[in-house]
Amino acid sequence: MTKVTIPLKKFEFIRLNPTGVVSVIFFLMPVIGAISSKAMVPLIIVALLLFIFAQKPRKLPIPKPPLILTVGLSALISWSALSMIWAPIAGPNNWLILPLTGIFVAGLAFLGLVPVPNSADRTRMESWFLAGYAIANMIFLFEAITGSWISRQVRGLEWIDVIGVNSSGQNLEAFLSNGIVIVVLLVWPVVTILNRRKNWGWTFAALAAVPWIAFHFGHSASLLAIAAGLLAWGLARFSRKTAANSIAAAFTIMVIAMPYLVGQFLDSSKIHQFANSDFGRSLPNSIIPRLTIWEFTARQSKERPTLGWGLNSSRIQPGGGEKAIIFDERVGNGQIKQLHNESNLPLHPHNQALQIWLELGGVAAIIVAIFGGAILKRFSVARIAEAPLFGLIISYFAFAFLSFGAWQNWWIATLFLVAVIWKTLGRESVSVPGSA
Repeated sequence: MTKVTIPLKKFEFIRLNPTGVVSVIFFLMPVIGAISSKAMVPLIIVALLLFIFAQKPRKLPIPKPPLILTVGLSALISWSALSMIWAPIAGPNNWLILPLTGIFVAGLAFLGLVPVPNSADRTRMESWFLAGYAIANMIFLFEAITGSWISRQVRGLEWIDVIGVNSSGQNLEAFLSNGIVIVVLLVWPVVTILNRRKNWGWTFAALAAVPWIAFHFGHSASLLAIAAGLLAWGLARFSRKTAANSIAAAFTIMVIAMPYLVGQFLDSSKIHQFANSDFGRSLPNSIIPRLTIWEFTARQSKERPTLGWGLNSSRIQPGGGEKAIIFDERVGNGQIKQLHNESNLPLHPHNQALQIWLELGGVAAIIVAIFGGAILKRFSVARIAEAPLFGLIISYFAFAFLSFGAWQNWWIATLFLVAVIWKTLGRESVSVPGSA
């Protein structure tokens, strides 16, 4: 049996210096994220402030975030602000531009300030990060065994609230949904670190734990994300250039053509037929409503294809609150039993490319496609040990195109924190040219 040793010296006492601050943040992110994804916003702000404070009496360096990312986000946020001028309907919470800008600035500043550490500092950061990730996995295991005890206690829920004697009850699995997403994204830097240390057994354990968590809590998007990520990782092991160019091309095409691709393959009659098929009936309940949302969003975006409807206008789209009803064709004349009854567009389209088109039009889609594609192509020079990066990228796209709204604050903060983790722990000692 292989003897497992824990390098305790790598967990040296945390001091209030840049290395100590980053180590604590890397430890806390997966632990806190497992229970409360919304905490990612204050976490990145606190991380930035502590990092700045820890520089004293040293001179604070000038932040140097990735240039292409900075220019691209600046162009997008500027266009988003302008969109409120010509929006045909008064958007809700137009002040969204302020916190959105704040998160972008904080994220870029933190990403630009944190340097690539030396070998000793990186080993220390890695150990704290791995410890936090392991605790996050244990939290999910504990929740699975105890019927989400932590989630119930945090939210003050009694069992009567969960089982729903007089109502539909509380969906405890939904409380852990975003935390599962964070664990899926973080598994890729974890795998990179474990591979670097040649801990193959723990690598397999980390990769096996994530789909188990996703399956147990019924998070199909995470299962798809990890599966697609594994394929991308495998491709990158053979050729980073092929992987980077393929992903960049696919991303550019999907962002530019998304409403037209959706319109080509989806309409109400096709969705109705698919929902009534044996395969459609076997899918999770969220799939068919997602298709109706995409069809409606694509149709609406074509009404204002250049400028869009304005930032955050997904919430108040004309006709968005109307129901898309799909009847069961096996019962009567299709007017008795309903298979699905959901709003055309609740809150956001669950597809960030469609949301960009709907709210900010083709101009913003071109901005995202050009700068996003340029960033992705730069990873073609990544080294073979950095191949899990492509699994991370594809996992991110799976969630971006299937689940979350583009402007969810916790989501943006999470992505910046993951980027910082990759910059400091995921890359080899030699920087990837142009990526930082």
